[in-house]
Amino acid sequence: MKLLPWALYGPALVSAALLSAAPGVAVSLGCCEALAASLGSKVFLPDSTAYDESVGSYWSAQEQSVRPACILGATSANDVSVALKLLVPKGCRFATRGGGHGALAGLANIENGVTIDLRGLDSVKLLPGNRLVALGSGLSVGDTYAALYPFGVAISAGRSYDVGVSGSTLGGGLGWLSSEAGFACDNVVEYEVVIADGSIVTATQTRNVDLWRALKGGGNNFGIVTRFVFLTVPLGQIWNEDVVYALDNSQLPKLFDALFGFTSNLDRDPKASVLLSSSYSSQFGYSQFIQSVYNAPVDSRPAVFNGLFSVPGQQLYSFTNETTLPDLSYNYNLNTPDGLQQVSFSMSLRNNLDAIMELNRISQDTVATIADVQGLSWALSFQPLTSLMTDITAVRGGNVLGIGQAPPEGLYLALLTVAFASRSDYERVGAAADQMLAKSVVSLKKYGVFNQWVEMSHAGARQNPISSYGIENRLFLLRTAQKYDPYFVFQRLMPGGYKLKKCKTLAS
Repeated sequence: MKLLPWALYGPALVSAALLSAAPGVAVSLGCCEALAASLGSKVFLPDSTAYDESVGSYWSAQEQSVRPACILGATSANDVSVALKLLVPKGCRFATRGGGHGALAGLANIENGVTIDLRGLDSVKLLPGNRLVALGSGLSVGDTYAALYPFGVAISAGRSYDVGVSGSTLGGGLGWLSSEAGFACDNVVEYEVVIADGSIVTATQTRNVDLWRALKGGGNNFGIVTRFVFLTVPLGQIWNEDVVYALDNSQLPKLFDALFGFTSNLDRDPKASVLLSSSYSSQFGYSQFIQSVYNAPVDSRPAVFNGLFSVPGQQLYSFTNETTLPDLSYNYNLNTPDGLQQVSFSMSLRNNLDAIMELNRISQDTVATIADVQGLSWALSFQPLTSLMTDITAVRGGNVLGIGQAPPEGLYLALLTVAFASRSDYERVGAAADQMLAKSVVSLKKYGVFNQWVEMSHAGARQNPISSYGIENRLFLLRTAQKYDPYFVFQRLMPGGYKLKKCKTLAS
C-alpha cells in the first residue's frame, strides 16, 4: 500500500501539534469529538457501560486507575487508521491496549487522552495446511489456545490466559512452548501495521523487512499492529505436574541444584519446560512452587523432571494430570487475579548454582523488610532459556532482543513479581524491589554470570529494556523508527511503554 504523504497535513502543522502536545482535558475532548464524528458508537465516553468495562478489565489496579478522556473500541485496521489520521494532526495523545495485562500505570492506557482498545480485533484464521494462523492483535493468548486446540495446533506465546498476544509478542514472548519453538516473536512471519500517517502496511521477511525485524522485540515504537501471522506448533494433550514445597534454607540447595541440572540438559528434551518460583505470601509464608509441562501425552512423569520432584522436604501440594494448553493457561490465570497493585522487574543470567542461591537469599532478605504489607505475594521465578531457543532466533531472521547465543549450560530469565492490596504500600514495595534489583545485578556481576537482557513484559518502572538490547540493535531501531515514523509520533504522542530515546535527542 502506498504510504500517505505527511505533506497532506503539512510538516509545520504536524510538528507544531507534536511539540505542543500535552495532557489536557480541553485538547482531549476535541480529540474525542473528532473521533466520534467519524467512528460514532465505537467511541466510549466516561460513565458509559462500555467505557467502564474497558477500564475495569485491566489486570493491575494501577492501570484501572487511569481515566482516558475517551476510548475507541476498534474492530478493524481501518478503524485504527482513521483514528491516527484524526488524532495525529491535532496533537492528541493516545495509548493502545491489547490484553491490558501490564503492571505499570499508563503502559496501555492514558490519563485524559484517547485509549485505542484493540480487543475487538479478535479474528482467528488458520491458513491452508494449518501451518500458519492469522490472529487479530486484540486476542488473549488463552482465547487463541482455545480456538486452535480443536485443530491440533498452538502457537508459542505466554502462560496466563488473559495476557495479550500483542504486548507479549512485541516484547519477545515466552511460555510453555518456548523451549521447543522459541520466542513468540521468532514465530511471527507477518505483521499488519498501521503506521503514524495512518497507512496500513505489511511487514515480512521480504517486504518492509526492517520493520518486520524491529517489531520482534521493539515494542510499540513503530506503529500499531493489527494482525499477526504466526507459525503454528502441532499440539494435542500435554502433561502437567505441579508441586509446592516448604523447604528450609538447608534444603534449598538441593532444589536449586536440580534446577541447574534440568536447565543444563534441556536442549536434549525441548518438549519439557519448567517455571520455578521461590515465594513469600502473607497467607502461607515461604514456599517453592514448581510448574512442569511436557508438550506431548505421556503415561508417567518424563525422566527429565525427576530431580526436581525428588527433593527431600515437605510438600504442601502436588498435582499431576494430562491436560490441554487452554485449560493449563486458564488455571494459571487463577493465580494472578485482576485488580491488585503490581510491581515487577526482570533480569537474565547464565545458569550457575551459586548465583541462583545468592539471588534467592537477596530475595528473602528483601521481602522480610516488607512482610507486614497487607495481602503481600512476592515471587522470584526462574525460566530456563536454552541454546536451541537462540538457534531458532538466528534461523528465523533474528530479533532485536540482543541475548546472543545461549551457552551450553543455558540462561535464566529471572522475574520478580509482587502483588498486594493497597495503593498506600506502593512506594514502599517499589523501593524494596528496586533495592533487590540493584543488589542482584551487583551479585550477578560478581559471579560473572550477568546477562544484560531485560525482558520487556515484566520490566520495572525504572528499567529500560531497549537499553539492554545492545548498541547495534538500538541504532537499528532508531533508524527504523525514523523511516516509518519521521515525526516520532509513537515517541511523543504515545507515551506508554518503553521508548527508544528522549524525543528531543531523536529529533536532533
